[in-house]
Amino acid sequence: MKCRSLLATSVLYAAAASAATVCNGDASLCSKKYSDVSVVGAHNSYTASNTNLAANQDYGVKTWLDANPNEVVTILLVNIDNQPASSFASAYVTAGLDKVSYSPKQAITPNDGWPTYGELIDGNTPLVTFMDNTADFAGTPYIIDEFSNMWETHFDVQDPAGFNCTIDRFTGTTDGQMYLINHYLYTTSNLFGGSTPVPNKAQLNTTNAASGAGSLGEEALETCPALHGRGPTFLLVDFYEWGSGSVFEVAAKLNGITYVPKAIAAVNGTDGASSTGSTSSSSGSKNGAERMTALGSAGWLAGAAMVLSALVASV
Repeated sequence: MKCRSLLATSVLYAAAASAATVCNGDASLCSKKYSDVSVVGAHNSYTASNTNLAANQDYGVKTWLDANPNEVVTILLVNIDNQPASSFASAYVTAGLDKVSYSPKQAITPNDGWPTYGELIDGNTPLVTFMDNTADFAGTPYIIDEFSNMWETHFDVQDPAGFNCTIDRFTGTTDGQMYLINHYLYTTSNLFGGSTPVPNKAQLNTTNAASGAGSLGEEALETCPALHGRGPTFLLVDFYEWGSGSVFEVAAKLNGITYVPKAIAAVNGTDGASSTGSTSSSSGSKNGAERMTALGSAGWLAGAAMVLSALVASV
């Protein structure tokens, strides 16, 4: 699915390109390529339950998009059961998400080949979806293969020293690609007689902090740019509301946007929720946020989805 502006004449294209004057809460994001905006992602968003050890946050994606037409949303599907892309496509069609999903021109898009936020919004394709395996560009082009279009850092970190921004998972080459940092700390729980990794909630305010040893700020603002020459596009965290808005402050600094603290609601009644930070609400991204959030549903699809709930601070 191409953006409408790309199908028009040069005169109409110029008009369309300027139609979106505010994107994800900030005007400066409209002219930036998708790959050049750093966003906060909500790790394991499908596990939105007070009784689930991995509980995080979840959103009704289509409903939210309809209510927030100037927002770009990113979904990352973790296909642990190796289901065919057509199975996910069926869920997208049922939800109406296929009609608002961005389809790239080719299976592998270089960092400088992505549309701008303004183009995604003007083209009515504000939803960008990646999947870690079995993506089928020919059959379902809007479910994009993750690892040929971005790389990730290590995802099973139990020691803060592991937040070192080294390349872990990718397909082909990492040259000229976006990247995602997995900045969430695990601990273990003796569940069902075995050792099971669960979020280390006791360390959340340190892990999600804007600065300091083991913090998101240290990895995203210092370690990563020093190693790779640019910051990450995606900052995947647990419980984004912990840290008094610090995760949004980090994203704001990466995007060159002034961070303005705002009220942020607790998710699932979690303790330690901040009273300040970027707003995540049905009224949109008040602090210049892109959403990277989880698509969850019953059965295997629920266990396969990871949504990136993106929030970026703005004026």
